[in-house]
Amino acid sequence: MGLLSALARTAPRADVGSTQELLRLITSGSYESETGEVVTPQSAMQAATVFACVRVIMEDIGKLPCHVYRRLPNGGKERATNHPVYGLLRRIPNAWQTPMSFFGSAVASLELIGAGAAYITRDPRNGRPLELLPINGRLRVEQDADWKVRYYVRDRNGGEQPVDPKHVLYIPGPSLDGVTGMSTIGYMRETIGTAIATERHASRFFRNSARPSIVVERPKDAPVWSPEAADKFVRDLADRWGGKNSSSVGLLEEGMTAKALTISAKDAQFLETRGYNRSDICGFFRVAPHKVADLSRSTNNNIEHQGLEHLTDCLLPRLVRIEQALSRALLTPDEQEEYVIEFLVDSVLRADFKTRMEGYGVAIQNGMMAPNEARVKENENPREGGDHFWRPANMVRDDERTPTPPKAD
Repeated sequence: MGLLSALARTAPRADVGSTQELLRLITSGSYESETGEVVTPQSAMQAATVFACVRVIMEDIGKLPCHVYRRLPNGGKERATNHPVYGLLRRIPNAWQTPMSFFGSAVASLELIGAGAAYITRDPRNGRPLELLPINGRLRVEQDADWKVRYYVRDRNGGEQPVDPKHVLYIPGPSLDGVTGMSTIGYMRETIGTAIATERHASRFFRNSARPSIVVERPKDAPVWSPEAADKFVRDLADRWGGKNSSSVGLLEEGMTAKALTISAKDAQFLETRGYNRSDICGFFRVAPHKVADLSRSTNNNIEHQGLEHLTDCLLPRLVRIEQALSRALLTPDEQEEYVIEFLVDSVLRADFKTRMEGYGVAIQNGMMAPNEARVKENENPREGGDHFWRPANMVRDDERTPTPPKAD
């Protein structure tokens, strides 16, 4: 109870599940890039493509239902709705979060700092999991010389408390040592730093309406201005005709002329740099570019296949990582032989209506699916008589084949 009391004192439950709170909890350090930009989880999320990639992954995984299944003797499986872990993963992981909020914040932490974590509250009588408390960004992991892994929870005051491994749900990302997940922003700090610097340059560029800067020339015989007068003229000129007033009519006196310094956005090439940054960041996160609104290489012919690649190449490795961590932390060794935890990815694979109906038709006609199973997948109520499996009349098993009567002599 000492650790729980410390968590309760230092972690108000009102907004722990929000992305803002998650990023505030992360204190794993910062990385300075060659551009001079300091890259932290929070500053990385200010880069448009990083924010888009993290949001796509956390929302796509958070919206998937997570079920506990019981393996059947015939090789099938059924939902184990009576298992205590089922309710935690499917309905209420804790007193203030929904499953989408819980998994979304864990995935955001996994993407940014390399790991997601939760404290498992257990029933002291039988050890059953009762609650999953998010401690993303506050768990430190180390491995001793005897190969034992130890966990320490960090509070907001900088102190650490050891925690029993049986109370830890630890989801590491890709790892070099097999213990701690690699920090994504640490490895891609140069790319993110460049993206942040480019965004800042773009903001300054468009603040001046993306127009060339100008110089004002005065006649040679004009009286010399004092430094104060020259500074005041420049400030007045920028305030009167800069930014949003750049299209207004200007007036120069005393024979002054304005000359433009011809440099364009294409010459600066920062627009091309932004495109390269977007592609590199998508590659780091394994997110298909069309998922972050980059449709430059997408067509009507390949967009559906790219959606499938998003599942197989981006989401599936993460889902397997989370499923295995959940099984290891929430199921006993004996239960792992009987039960399995899996995300249901049908919603991601959902095709257009015509394609779905054609697929259901083939499955029903060949006895692979009952009509009611298709109705349930389409969120329709079962109908009477729809649980029977059908098959073509010209297809029978060998043991059902009617013997051919012998021909009469």
